[in-house]
Amino acid sequence: MNKHRVPEPIEKGVLRAKYGLTIYKDGTIRFDATNAPLTAFKPKEIGTPVEVLRKLGYDIDVEGKPLVNEDQLLYLQPQDVILPIEMGDALVKIANFIDDELRLIYNAEPFYNARNREDLIGHLVLGISPHTLGAIVGRIIGYTDSQVVFAHPFWHQAKRRDCDGDGDSIILLLDALLNFSKHYVPDSAGGLMDTPLIIMPILKPDEIDDQVYNMEDVDKYSLEVYSLAWQDAKPKELEGCIKLVKSDNPNIAWTHNTTSIVDGVKKNVYSTIGSIDKKLKLQLEITSCLNGINEREFAENLLNSHLLKDISGNIRTFFTQRFRCKKCGKKFRRLPLSSRCTSCGGELSPTVYASSVKKYLMLGKKVLKLFPLDPYFSSNIELLEKELSMLITKEDAKLLTQKRLNQYF
Repeated sequence: MNKHRVPEPIEKGVLRAKYGLTIYKDGTIRFDATNAPLTAFKPKEIGTPVEVLRKLGYDIDVEGKPLVNEDQLLYLQPQDVILPIEMGDALVKIANFIDDELRLIYNAEPFYNARNREDLIGHLVLGISPHTLGAIVGRIIGYTDSQVVFAHPFWHQAKRRDCDGDGDSIILLLDALLNFSKHYVPDSAGGLMDTPLIIMPILKPDEIDDQVYNMEDVDKYSLEVYSLAWQDAKPKELEGCIKLVKSDNPNIAWTHNTTSIVDGVKKNVYSTIGSIDKKLKLQLEITSCLNGINEREFAENLLNSHLLKDISGNIRTFFTQRFRCKKCGKKFRRLPLSSRCTSCGGELSPTVYASSVKKYLMLGKKVLKLFPLDPYFSSNIELLEKELSMLITKEDAKLLTQKRLNQYF
């Protein structure tokens, strides 16, 4: 719910429904994908004709020879992106929606006129990472049948993307310019997060996080590098004998060639498994096949660093949650005695549900059954389960209705 309860024009929703599109909280449509860094490519790998790439500025290959065939290797320009085919097809639908919007709502000429994903080659998109307020402009130059967005390390870093995950979103630029509004986002702490509040049209290498310059820019390692590595030298000691990436040169060298950037696994299995139970089962199966991993230690680390913290955190959040009126949106720090909204009499709903509290509890109990772990973990789980059972009855978990005072005596 935004501050002034401002809705967007309903006509936009009708036009989105025509193409089966869903909307984000800020008025834009976005497509999520995993990142992958890339510094060079061949035209045949991205399905874009040589003549089209020449029009986009790719005149010479990595050896300085004129571009004439699809097998030549080209340095990827810092703001060019290569998208998944599936994403390209989705962007065509979004482009068609935007053209309808321009024509029917703004009385303007269509902009994209896209019939297929190839028609979007050369068009601009925005890349945006979670928990940020800025988006960087990128240009589509091709597609692959993988499930990742290939882009230059500088471009990924411009999204403030480093070790903190690898999943980002792509937005068609005109969608953000036409449909994004600060007035649509929720009036709450963090409401503006993940929105293109700031758009960076030009990538400036000297303004991005210098962490990206900790990469090597060499085609082979010297004997000195191997000698220092053998002596367990610190990274600082290698600075004088290995060339690093510079902000004034986006053409980064590599040590090993590959036949194709899209050979091998096309889709992350983790995204196709489904339930967290199956993911954990397969994860444990993998650990049992690896000599370098102690299954018991793995299970204890899983409980200690993830599941136990999540369970206790979810319990705390559940009992300090606020309640929201379904009718007028008013929020209550505590549930009123009447169990109804004191402003309009509307039905109140919780903001955290019992199911979300319990989901990791059952998972933790499953892990305890699989391995003979330290008693600390079993007693911790038992205490958390006892705390939950004492405070949540079946009726509470279902309706979360206000108890009468005499029920406590």
